[in-house]
Amino acid sequence: MVGATRRLCISVSVLVSIRVSPPQELFVLASFVLAAAMLSGDALPAGEGAYSEADFDSPNFLIGRWTGKGPDGKPFFEEYVRLTPTKLQSNRYPMASFTDPTDHSQISLEDGKIWSRWGEFTWTANAVEAGKICFEPVNAPSAFCWEHRSDSIAEVTQRWQDQAGVEQSYTLKLERFAP
Repeated sequence: MVGATRRLCISVSVLVSIRVSPPQELFVLASFVLAAAMLSGDALPAGEGAYSEADFDSPNFLIGRWTGKGPDGKPFFEEYVRLTPTKLQSNRYPMASFTDPTDHSQISLEDGKIWSRWGEFTWTANAVEAGKICFEPVNAPSAFCWEHRSDSIAEVTQRWQDQAGVEQSYTLKLERFAP
């Protein structure tokens, strides 16, 4: 299921109107919660084994070639390629010829978790919905989200705390590369 997590409230009157013995109450409540979440179109909260291959389709909007300007104002070129049904790779290039990559990272689905790895840094997905995927650091200095804005625009927002503990963010615009 792809979607944002949402708090779910079930009316006590609904549970009271169903006559079940005490051992069955928990099962009935769990069934209502699961059914309501499925009908709402929202994902269950992320956790162990929470994500499926269908959820892993969320970053598909990234597949293809992109260009943008880094915080230093220099242009960069990236290409996102689906390697397997559970692995997506990003390659960064210094020029628009998309030859001789200088860097790469991978996003993968493993045991129900979505991971992003770049060099020594690792993140895990904490929010997955259509057109947006966010990652929290496992052993990295910041959190980030990729977000689909249109067929030709995507954004990457990075969030971190400075040395004084003040929240900081930077949003980078990616534009679909058109040769």
